Amino acid sequence: MCPGSPRWKPRIRARPRPPVCAARCQGWHTLRRSLAPLPCSPDPGLIGSVARQPEGETGVVTKKRTAERTQLPRRFKVLLHNDDYTTMEFVVWLLQTVFHHDETTATEIMLHIHRRGIGVAGVYTREIAETRVKQVEALAREHEFPLRASMEED
Repeated sequence: MCPGSPRWKPRIRARPRPPVCAARCQGWHTLRRSLAPLPCSPDPGLIGSVARQPEGETGVVTKKRTAERTQLPRRFKVLLHNDDYTTMEFVVWLLQTVFHHDETTATEIMLHIHRRGIGVAGVYTREIAETRVKQVEALAREHEFPLRASMEED
């Protein structure tokens, strides 16, 4: 096709890719085409930044990353204590409403509490565990049951 024809499109040539560094780190380390590729460090724990050296040459200044990591929050178990007056149906209802267990799991936990005297209703962070303990005690008081709840570190 001729350049004057309506269907003529100029050929688009792909630009040549800049060379890859010698360490084959999958990154492109060229600032401009006129500069040679910068050497990279094969250690991924190093952070590189370009700086001027006293001789006037360009180099890479490296520094180690800090090994600080955020810690996971401590976990606390919410424990329910058995007594002779709180009904099994109330404990199952409590486990379903406050701790969001299904009926079969709530029944298993209730039977565990009934047989052993104490049982774990759930494991949460400190604030959530404190809230659940207060909810359990408030609902038990509202329904006139002496049910006790406590929390301990997991």
